[in-house]
Amino acid sequence: MRRTIPAILFVSIFALSCSERPTPITLEKDTSTYRVGKQIAETHPYMDPDSNLILAGSRRFQISAGEVLSWMESTMGNRFASLASIDSAQLRLLVHQTLTRLGEKKLLLDAAIRSRVQISDADVDSVYRLQFRQFGSEVAFKQRLEAEGIEPDFVREDIRDNMIISRHLESEINRRGKVTDSEIAEAYEAYRADTVVTVRHILLLTQDKNENEKRAIRNRMEGLLKRARAGEDFSELARAYTEDPGSKDNGGLYENFPRGVMVKPFENAAFSVPVGEISDIVETRYGYHILKIVDRKQKDEPLEDIRSMLEENLIGQKRDRIIRDYIKSLEVKNRFEIYPFG
Repeated sequence: MRRTIPAILFVSIFALSCSERPTPITLEKDTSTYRVGKQIAETHPYMDPDSNLILAGSRRFQISAGEVLSWMESTMGNRFASLASIDSAQLRLLVHQTLTRLGEKKLLLDAAIRSRVQISDADVDSVYRLQFRQFGSEVAFKQRLEAEGIEPDFVREDIRDNMIISRHLESEINRRGKVTDSEIAEAYEAYRADTVVTVRHILLLTQDKNENEKRAIRNRMEGLLKRARAGEDFSELARAYTEDPGSKDNGGLYENFPRGVMVKPFENAAFSVPVGEISDIVETRYGYHILKIVDRKQKDEPLEDIRSMLEENLIGQKRDRIIRDYIKSLEVKNRFEIYPFG
């Protein structure tokens, strides 16, 4: 049976801005949420919709078992009924995760509403329509929601809430994440201290090969390694023998790449073999390689050319910490707590 989005949830969110402690959510008995809740309560009494225990709360709101059940059904759709059969440890973990997410969402929405963040219907529509593309059409998207037992209205309101929260968090990040000139200077020095390397390489593929085939391929590579170390032109050997389509026409050349770009064994050889020398055979998930190190140098772009990139990277590094610290400050300020249950 399809269910409608629990309007009571939206009422409770709106009420955050109007009341210090809105009335905890209760479930009407003639609903699928209530019926499944009663089934779950047979083995997990703390989820009984009649008792409707308060499972978490703050100075601004309380979260009841009924609200947790409503939220679970709204997000899980048809899978919600399966909660009646999962074991106690799994359900406790799921309930705790739901309480954490709900608590954080309520705290952030409350803070966003108080800071007068607003999202237009047009903004919501633009994001909502993006979902259609993933499924080919609006009809296909709604058919998928119907199959999962999730209401389109819930999706729209969830989009709105997430956009409000995102906009509020962006303002907090901008306010708390200012990058200083000294931080940029330090990042620039670290950037310049890093090196880039230019190599030529030959690859013989071993993917989907059996052990006998791999031994034969390695023997071929050992022959090419001897020829290269004997003085044959490495770029011509690469053009003739490499099976890497990305560098074959350039004689196996990869220019000025930093650490973190190539697979690790390849990177290790590129940054450790002396310039001008040829590596031993290097095995990666792609196959066998030999590398000739052409050049290795420090990055030398002027600061002003990369200042915006460094600043963006520094803000990105601060984002997660700023968000975590901000949510924690809201929890402390509002005395949010998940109460013992189960």
